[in-house]
Amino acid sequence: MKKIINLYYEGYPVCFNEYIVSNGSIIAKFQNINSMNITNVVLSYLGEAKSIDLNTNDELFEVVINDIDENLVGQLELISITANSKIYKLEDYKNKSSIIKPKNVSFLGRERHLFIYDFCKKNNVSKSHVKFLPADYKSYWNCVCGETNFNKDECKNCKLKKEDVFFTDYKYEKESYYTNGKLNVIFSGLIFTVIIYFILMLIQGIGGDFFFDNAQKNNFLGTFNRIVVPLTYIVLTGINLYAISSYKVKLEKTINIINVCLVIYLNLFTAIFTINSAYNVIFILALDIIDMVSIIAYYKNYDRIRKFNIAYIGIIFAMLICSIVKISIYSSYELKVIDNGIHLYVEVDEDVKEYSIPASLDGLKVTKVSFSDQIKYNIETMYISEYVEEILMHSHITLPKLTKIELASENKSLYIKDGVLYNKNNLVEIVPTSVKSLELNSEVIHKEAFKDALGLETIYIGKDVKEIAVEAFSGCINLKQVIFDEDTKIEKIDDYAFKNCGLISIELPKSLMRLGEGILAECKSLEKLKAPFLGYERETEIKDYTAQDLFTKFFGSGDYSCYFLIPESLKEVEIYDIVLIHNVTFYKAANVEKIVLPDELLFMGSRSFYECKSLKEFKISNGIEAIKESCFQNCSSLKKIVIPDSVKTIEKNAFLGCDALIEVIYEGDINELVIAEGNDIIKEILYK
Repeated sequence: MKKIINLYYEGYPVCFNEYIVSNGSIIAKFQNINSMNITNVVLSYLGEAKSIDLNTNDELFEVVINDIDENLVGQLELISITANSKIYKLEDYKNKSSIIKPKNVSFLGRERHLFIYDFCKKNNVSKSHVKFLPADYKSYWNCVCGETNFNKDECKNCKLKKEDVFFTDYKYEKESYYTNGKLNVIFSGLIFTVIIYFILMLIQGIGGDFFFDNAQKNNFLGTFNRIVVPLTYIVLTGINLYAISSYKVKLEKTINIINVCLVIYLNLFTAIFTINSAYNVIFILALDIIDMVSIIAYYKNYDRIRKFNIAYIGIIFAMLICSIVKISIYSSYELKVIDNGIHLYVEVDEDVKEYSIPASLDGLKVTKVSFSDQIKYNIETMYISEYVEEILMHSHITLPKLTKIELASENKSLYIKDGVLYNKNNLVEIVPTSVKSLELNSEVIHKEAFKDALGLETIYIGKDVKEIAVEAFSGCINLKQVIFDEDTKIEKIDDYAFKNCGLISIELPKSLMRLGEGILAECKSLEKLKAPFLGYERETEIKDYTAQDLFTKFFGSGDYSCYFLIPESLKEVEIYDIVLIHNVTFYKAANVEKIVLPDELLFMGSRSFYECKSLKEFKISNGIEAIKESCFQNCSSLKKIVIPDSVKTIEKNAFLGCDALIEVIYEGDINELVIAEGNDIIKEILYK
């Protein structure tokens, strides 16, 4: 059992602190207030006085009473003390008081840091020394070290003087109010900053940038400005809350200086490089507003930095206005920041006849330019600046009136040849309408290279060209001639290469190994076609079924029933380097008047010329052995047919419906010719 007494009697030499009853003994603890020589202590327990002799002048001493019956509970009382040979009876001292233990310094809350800082600075002691709040009572006082001192002006434990311990009032109501206000403002600003930042990052991640799409935001500098600096500001502000609540003045000042520098840096960078940093401008605007509100709400009464705050607000406000003004100017441009500069989307009024591509915008080089097919451009002359590397548009019809291109002499990425603008990879960029004819010698004429080049009338394909790619000349509505060099090495013409061209006639060279689908699709003025083969490639294996050599493939379909794609203007066709044609090859080529096939031809399939209603005469090649079923059926304009002696059989309905036929020349023995049913017109003419 432990009993706390802690009673002090004014003028009495000792203070009875406590006693402990344990294991048949009582241990009583006393404090020797005046460091007197204690020789005897008289105590009373259960009505029995106990006199204990001792000899000590220790500040704290103990008295032990043995042989106590623990089953009996009583109160231990002090009767007298003999000190310095004088007996002090407790009954003679009436003015008593309880000893109040010192309060822990944490009782002050966050202001303990301010008290500890002030105390340590005044008394030149370490922070670990200041553990309690000092308290001055009538008969004693408590030191910061926790020692209770009686009738002394110096702490007997840490030797600090009483006047130094109580040098200041440790009630910090004003400072607490001031600090609470500061913490509330900064904490609210921090929460607002965090919310705004992550909302804007989410918006950028889902919907893109705020003003200008910016690929450079993910490079080192962009990541630094967009992520590292804002997060550093947020983290430092959080640390600043700790510094303020802990009254760590130096740390607070350091963080404030760093954060001010970060805010000024972000504003300065945005003010100078607005386009490149516009992805951050809304966050910076929020940050500036938070800083301004914080200063106005709290710092305005802080006289020591009032001038600095005014200057700071002025600087960020000026830079913010500069950024907003520049954004308002550049927002009229449709652009995207790319890795090596700016991709500019040109938007001009219809009345603009001359247009100059700017060399740079806001310090960023304009390296790529796009023209929209949704805008009607009437540009006639265009100046291309020194940094442009690429010009993009749906086709040349986007700039239907462009007649002149001027290129900056410093431009090393583009060049002009024969009036055509090329890039450093020899790819066509722009063909002005003033360009009427071209001689091309590059190995490949690339995809859509001259698409919708409205001015082109004549193209000369040089001997070094090996391939014409997909839609290379598609939409060249005024292109009337394509001339291949007599020594041409061209091997391939790809899909829709001459789609919707104004060709009147075309002769495709024998060197070709492959033809794409629809190379002459929508060529509505085409009158004459000469080609080495039909379909995608030459066929050499004779098979009596619908094959790949369909005439409709020239015009955009691999289905023979799409005969309506064959232009009505087409009158003459010559195929000069094949040995066979399969079934339905010229099916319903209704407007073609003349079809010429090579003498080397060995086979013609069924319905090869079915309903070629305009075909007037035809000479069958010498190698043909049989005219297949319905081969010339319903060729209602056919008047003359020449059949070589190699033909021994005319199959069923081969000439059914050829009612205009008046001349049949068979060069062999008519008696050896087998004519099947449905060919009465042939029999009638041959046997008349």
